[in-house]
Amino acid sequence: MEKAKGGSPRCDQPRNDATQDSDARPTAIDPHNVAQTFCVGPFHVHLGDGFAVLTFTQTRIAAEALFHYGDDRLEGVAKSHAQYVVVARLALPVAGLIELRDTLNKLTKNAEPPSHAVGGTQH
Repeated sequence: MEKAKGGSPRCDQPRNDATQDSDARPTAIDPHNVAQTFCVGPFHVHLGDGFAVLTFTQTRIAAEALFHYGDDRLEGVAKSHAQYVVVARLALPVAGLIELRDTLNKLTKNAEPPSHAVGGTQH
């Protein structure tokens, strides 16, 4: 199995159980069928005690505004009734965050910057 930088097996390489070496990682499974979550709002990174917590949000119009104003009048009140709703939170060791950073840097090395602002905060 091909090793990525840092010695970890690459996820994009097929496993061959017949030729596994003694330090191979277990096969990844998804028994709960974890949903993919769309995160377009600001995100937040908190570092402390050896762990990182990444919180992702989605910008949504408050439900009460949807029902109170209706579609025909909603455009004028959308911004004043927008909320950042937390849709995902990941907690991982700082070492995992560093590995994630390195992976993202490698994957986005030649990517074009976004045409619109994407935000993040760190506290």
